[in-house]
Amino acid sequence: MATTSNIRIYLVGTTPSSKIIDNLMANGWQLNDQGKISYLPLGDKDNYDWQIQQDIDYLDLLKIVKNKELNNEPVGIIMSWKNTAIGISIIIRKEGTLSIDLNINRQDFALNDHYKITDFQWYLKRLLPCLDDAFGVESFSCEQHR
Repeated sequence: MATTSNIRIYLVGTTPSSKIIDNLMANGWQLNDQGKISYLPLGDKDNYDWQIQQDIDYLDLLKIVKNKELNNEPVGIIMSWKNTAIGISIIIRKEGTLSIDLNINRQDFALNDHYKITDFQWYLKRLLPCLDDAFGVESFSCEQHR
């Protein structure tokens, strides 16, 4: 059975998804899913039918993001940390909630010979400071299911 891990971050107030994405990019996160850009398309209706494109331009992606917000749709993107293969899938909801799946080369550590857990600290120190400085973090939670 696969392990799933996620972080949910609640921002203070409502913030446009494009500003959240720009902030993450300014702090080490990249729109990179194995050399491509992955996002949820306009009209996805919670199907989570990720689109993977190599040739989409950032401005075109921002148009999709803004249209999704106008339609009250969650914005979804896949990002990786700097020049690593460690990535996250982020769903940004209008009310300022980020649901972050730690599903691409998840960082973990062994508690003993038979039990590994997600290294939430690795992710939190790369997410919380930049989000809190820019927007304010009201609360966050971490979960792992195995």
